[in-house]
Amino acid sequence: MFTVRCHVIQHCIDRFGFKRYLEIGLGQCGKNFAGILCVEKVGVEKDITRTQAQILTKEDAVFYMASDDFFDQYRKIMRPFDLVFVDGWHSYQQTSNDIFNAFTMLNEGGIVVVHDCIPECNRDYDCVWRSLLDLRVMGDFDFAVGDFNKGVAVIIKSPNTKILKSCEVEYVEFKEREKELLRLVTAEELEKWINTIGG
Repeated sequence: MFTVRCHVIQHCIDRFGFKRYLEIGLGQCGKNFAGILCVEKVGVEKDITRTQAQILTKEDAVFYMASDDFFDQYRKIMRPFDLVFVDGWHSYQQTSNDIFNAFTMLNEGGIVVVHDCIPECNRDYDCVWRSLLDLRVMGDFDFAVGDFNKGVAVIIKSPNTKILKSCEVEYVEFKEREKELLRLVTAEELEKWINTIGG
């Protein structure tokens, strides 16, 4: 059963036979990145002091640079990925940039997973939820958010099954409607939803 983000990521890799994995933001010294089993892994981390990620993984590529710079420099020359995990800086603008940039480097049928979707309080650097509401307004993306480990979203390029008319929601209203707006599901429900992707 899913309890943390790495369980979701690994389940997607195993279920769909994914070969290439990209992680944006290697917090906690790269432990999540090091623990993911995939044929090819690439990590992007702005904080160069987190060199333990390189030590833990040895053969895997870690780019110590801002995610915007990584996407700008490598989007056209690096082979696309099957799964991108976004866990970088959690401001609204940066999270949105990372999500949309991730889709520009994703193979057809690929998945984007995003962490820290459920905010604990109203802070400018804890706004992943706002980026997800933007996706609800669009018709091109579908997602569900697991209600565990601070919220783990699984996003696919697919017609949105529950389009939101507006994403102009203040924090207080958002918290009152959090389950509905984020499409929160249990770990079991998230696993079932993932297993229907592409089916």
